[in-house]
Amino acid sequence: MRAYRKSSKFENFFLYMFVGALIGIFIFFMIYSAMGDAPPIVKVGYGILGFSIFLAFWIGTLEVFVKFRG
Repeated sequence: MRAYRKSSKFENFFLYMFVGALIGIFIFFMIYSAMGDAPPIVKVGYGILGFSIFLAFWIGTLEVFVKFRG
């Protein structure tokens, strides 16, 4: 039972990373298309900024989630 819980938590971590990456890419493209006729380098810069902020929040919430679970 103990080994099963460990493996499921590990799988959950990868699931959260996968979902986080998908949402991050979605946010990146939302920002990229919302900038309109700004230069591509500006759009990419803001997209990466938004993605990194999202990733920081995602990893923070994931750490809290793992701490509370076990």
